[in-house]
Amino acid sequence: MDEFIHVILLLPIIFLNIYTYRTLIKQDEILSPYTFFYIMISIEFVGPLIYYLLLNGQSYKSFSEQSLILYYIIALFLFCISLIQIKSKPTIYLSRSRLCERGRKKTIFNIYIVVVMVVVILYLIRYRHQLLLLNVLQGHSDNLIRSDTSGLIPHWYTVSTFTSLIIPSFYFYILNKIRSEFARFILFFAVAFLTIIDGNKGVFIYLVLFMFLYVYKLRMNQYTILATGAAFYIYYLLKSGTGSNLDIIFKSAIRRFFVTQGACFINRIEMLLVGYDFSQASRISADVYQYMYHTSGGSAPTVFWGDIYVQYGLVVLLIIIVISNWILYRLSCLIIKKYSNNLFLYWSYASVAYMLCMSELSFEHIFRYLAVLFNCLIFFVTVRKKSQIG
Repeated sequence: MDEFIHVILLLPIIFLNIYTYRTLIKQDEILSPYTFFYIMISIEFVGPLIYYLLLNGQSYKSFSEQSLILYYIIALFLFCISLIQIKSKPTIYLSRSRLCERGRKKTIFNIYIVVVMVVVILYLIRYRHQLLLLNVLQGHSDNLIRSDTSGLIPHWYTVSTFTSLIIPSFYFYILNKIRSEFARFILFFAVAFLTIIDGNKGVFIYLVLFMFLYVYKLRMNQYTILATGAAFYIYYLLKSGTGSNLDIIFKSAIRRFFVTQGACFINRIEMLLVGYDFSQASRISADVYQYMYHTSGGSAPTVFWGDIYVQYGLVVLLIIIVISNWILYRLSCLIIKKYSNNLFLYWSYASVAYMLCMSELSFEHIFRYLAVLFNCLIFFVTVRKKSQIG
């Protein structure tokens, strides 16, 4: 298509996003849990459309113009539904509550934190020679394979659920009890190190985004700048073993953040359009990876709607988009109403949003959802509610 038409196509998408963020600000919801989810879907849908329609990008492009236009239509529908949800903000008739730790039960939760931390750290020490980031830091360029793909660490998927999702929730649980800003930041880096220790950069990036949104309230200071710089530096360390120069690595980081997940969705659309048979696929993301990169041994996850589309078609996808948006927005409103600014619950919500946007549909990921839910249940058992504060 003509470049002018590409620009015209992008205008409604950009306008919808600007207007949605403006509405979130106007309704005093820009720091709501739902904003985290909306930022993620904005990145996954707007980024690829700008890259392919406006910048004529070619990376990951194993798809036709027809697939890109269908992706555009899905994005347009998604952003319209999101805006309608936000504009029709529900009234939740619940008294506001404060979470207060109870003596002995608070001790139980603290013991739970200590036990999880000790077990995970001992496990990491036991398999330290197989951890990608540690190998990079030690200069062992001959062993740069992510733990989730190498199979060298048994039960790594279970362990990474704790390092990526559960342990950060502990950090946000104790954060307000730490008075020193410097101590908070040092502890944050310790937690961030655990999230990326296997070489999976996604959770770490969104952990930095979460801090910027909900801890620093969209304010730039020396800590947010350091955290952002650290994110790029670690990405550079993990990519430098490929022999690429700094310019290529920087462009790769930007492209990986703004384009890749969406491109994986578009390639799913293309594979169906050309008649690809997914019925024999043990994992959709593995087949998509092979289709995109013409090699095996990797994974190409995208927002969970991509797998819904592959398995059930466009009509079911649009219905699921409406339902999932409805649930996520109302859950966000509930958290704000009952437990405003509770970072533990905000992170638990963000963990679910992250998995929905970055993971395939599989039994393993259902385990991760259950782990986050169980973590929240243990948390709630240790609290009592005091109604109508502030």
